[in-house]
This record gives sequence, C-alpha cells and structure tokens, in this order.
Amino acid sequence: MTDSIYDQLNAYGTVAKQRFVETFSGDALDTDRWSTHGSGTIAMDDSIDGGLKITSATTGVTRIDFAPSDALKKRPFSGSGSVMITVAKLTQVLYGIMTHTTLQDMYYTEAGDYASIVTYGDLNGLSSSQKKFTLRSSEFTNIDLTIAESELYNWHTYKLELKSASTEASVDGVLEGTGGASIVANVQPACETSASEGSANSVGNIRYMECYNT
Repeated sequence: MTDSIYDQLNAYGTVAKQRFVETFSGDALDTDRWSTHGSGTIAMDDSIDGGLKITSATTGVTRIDFAPSDALKKRPFSGSGSVMITVAKLTQVLYGIMTHTTLQDMYYTEAGDYASIVTYGDLNGLSSSQKKFTLRSSEFTNIDLTIAESELYNWHTYKLELKSASTEASVDGVLEGTGGASIVANVQPACETSASEGSANSVGNIRYMECYNT
C-alpha cells in the first residue's frame, strides 16, 4: 500500500494539525468561507497579483473573518500555539489603517482577546511619527516595529505567532517585536481596514493568508 503524501513527509503516528490557506484568487471572495462586516467595499482587485481589496467607509471598520454572527463564529486556532502569515499592503495614503494580520476570539462588534500586526497611514493628519507598523494585543501595551516609514505602502510578508507565554511579530522574515503575553481563548483569522476621519477611505490589499496550529 502506498502511503499518503502526509505520511511520507512526517514521522509515523504524527497527527496533522489544523491548517488553512487562502490565495484570494478568482473573481469574487469565497463567502462560503468568509464573513464580511462593515459598510465599506470588499472585492477582488482588478490588477495583477492584487488579491482582495478592502476599502473602508469614510469612518468605521470593514472586515473579513470567520464569524457570520456571535453564535456561529468559528475559532479553529489556538490562542497559545498558532501562526498567521499574510502577504498584504496598505494602499490608501491618507487616513489609512490596515489590520491585516489578526487572530482574535470575538465577534465583529464585541470586545475580546486579540493580537494584530497593524499598519498606520497618515493617522488623523498628524506627523510622520504616526505612520508606522505596530504589534497590538489585548494582553500587552502596543509595540512599534522598527521598519522604515518608506516601507509602509509596499507589499510585505507578515507573520504573527501566538506562543504559550508570548506573541511575536515578524516582517519579511525578520523578527520585529515580541510581547510578553499571549491569548488564552481559541481564535479566528481576520483582516480589516478602518478610517478614523470622515474625509477619506482606508484601502488595503491582501493576496495570501495562511494559518496553522503549532
């Protein structure tokens, strides 16, 4: 009998853990898999390798996640042992915020536990110090990542890892920030854009996502 590909690549008796991959290809978002929230627009970008474009309204959040409702939310990943990888970029220059790499336990309108890698654009029209990459979590104070502001609107590969006692953020293969706590609850992936002022939309693109339990 021929072993499966999994059996050929892993030690005998090893149990496969949950893994999820999304390439954001085709002509529309797979709404059998994803739930959408907010009053902005979510559509495939009409450009080469543009992936999914998420455009917020002029105020508020527009998001995709695994939660059509609080009662029906799916949280297949461990808050103390999982990884989320995305290839994404913040596109809108003015008043743009993109939370493109998030593992969270809550429904769209609720407070709860989360960890995120966030890119901030020209937040509230303030100084360049507001334009930055940040590791955010419900479990510790925000940690600004040491990446040049000039990189803010480029494609990057982001990795968020939840461990038993820490949370790590990596960008393009480099560990950029570590928080000293992690999430207890099970979590789901999410990606969103938001605008803090009523004068412009926030726009972000995402073309790859992978999540798995470690």
